[in-house]
Amino acid sequence: MKFYASWIFKCPRWIYFRVKFPEKEVINSKIKEIGNLGEKIAKDYLKKDYWIFPTRKRFIELDDFKIVGKADFKVLSKDEKRFEVVEVKKVREIVTPRVEWIAQLNLYLKMEGIERGLLLQVGDNIIEERVVHFNDGLYERSIGFYSEVHEYISRGIVPPKTGNCMGCSYERLCISTDNSD
Repeated sequence: MKFYASWIFKCPRWIYFRVKFPEKEVINSKIKEIGNLGEKIAKDYLKKDYWIFPTRKRFIELDDFKIVGKADFKVLSKDEKRFEVVEVKKVREIVTPRVEWIAQLNLYLKMEGIERGLLLQVGDNIIEERVVHFNDGLYERSIGFYSEVHEYISRGIVPPKTGNCMGCSYERLCISTDNSD
C-alpha cells in the first residue's frame, strides 16, 4: 500500500476514501493553480541565494506500506554549500506553521537523507522562510499515524472523521457513509 507524504495528519477518513475510491474525489482545480503560483513565486525568491535542483519522487519503505513524495525544491545555498529541501505553502496570510506542513517536510528530509530544510509560506506580499531540522520524534509519530490508517484500510473499516470537513474533496461520500450507519 502507498501513502503520500502530503497526506500526513490529514483526516484518516479522507485517506481511506482516497485509497479505496479515488474516482469519487471531487477536486477543486483552483487549489492546484494556487499551489503552482506559490511554487513559481518561491522559485523566483530562492534564485537569489540558492542554486535550485530538480527533485525526484522518493520513498520510505516500511513492512506494510510505503510513503512516497516529492519535495517542491532541493536547493544548494550559494554561501554555505549545503543542500536543503524546500516545501512551499501558498497562504492568504502568514500563520504559525501547521504541524502537518512541518511533518511533510520532515518526511522529505528523511527521504533525501538531509538534516535541514526550509518551509516557505508564500503570502500575497510577503514570504516567510522557516528553517526546519529533521525531528526523529515527529518522524516516528508520522509513521504511527500512517500505520493506524493502514490498519483501518486493511480491515475495510471506515475511520472516524477528524472534523475538518469544509471543502473536503470527499465530503459527499463521507456524508453518505455517515447516513448509511
